[in-house]
Amino acid sequence: MLPDVSAPTTYGLPKDNYDGDGMIDPETDLDFSEYEAMATDVAASTHVLPRAIVIVAVGGGAAAVTAYRSVWGDEPAVWPTVAYNNVGDTTLTWVAGGYPDLNTTPARRVTRAPAFIACQIQSVKAGFNDPTLTSNTLRVETFDELFAADSQQYTAFLY
Repeated sequence: MLPDVSAPTTYGLPKDNYDGDGMIDPETDLDFSEYEAMATDVAASTHVLPRAIVIVAVGGGAAAVTAYRSVWGDEPAVWPTVAYNNVGDTTLTWVAGGYPDLNTTPARRVTRAPAFIACQIQSVKAGFNDPTLTSNTLRVETFDELFAADSQQYTAFLY
């Protein structure tokens, strides 16, 4: 399950109907072939979907998250902390131990740690050096200090 990469077996595949009669009640039952197709699509999507999308505003010697979406939700409790290291240099840090998943049944929630492997940075104003990425941190540096000294905003897509 997200943020981990899944395989169809994660969702219990292969499956079959309880008996050879197929679906009994189409209003309440799901045929195994329908479930199998959905579970395979979900498993495939876990390989390529971003785990987090974060928008960071930088200016005046500070940096802050202004918007956030992730596989752990979008509440401030799951946002990364932002460190303003220097002009044009920020570091985002997620809790290494992870966050609970979004299961609606609290007793079934599982805490999953970030395990980022790649990211993409977008900004209108500044160009960026290759970001430094670990499983739970992202360091973003601009390569032009004239742009870096000005207020800016960047969006990071983490995979």
